[in-house]
Amino acid sequence: MYIYTMAKSTLQRQKIIADLIDDGKISSQNQLKGILKKNRLLITQATLSRDLNELGAIKKGKKMVYLYTFYLKTKTIMLIKK
Repeated sequence: MYIYTMAKSTLQRQKIIADLIDDGKISSQNQLKGILKKNRLLITQATLSRDLNELGAIKKGKKMVYLYTFYLKTKTIMLIKK
């Protein structure tokens, strides 16, 4: 029962993180961590970093503006442009 609860909370947290990244305005882990904190979701930097990695989030940008996006989303866009 405890393991299921942990897995469920991880999935819920990662869904929130993914939704925030999809909004297209996250430029740093620190910014994301602050937004999560405002929403009463307290996590460590290590957990956030691990979640971003598991979600496949990457930083992408140009002209000194870098935002988080998803690797698969970027690959899909690149394939469509070809």
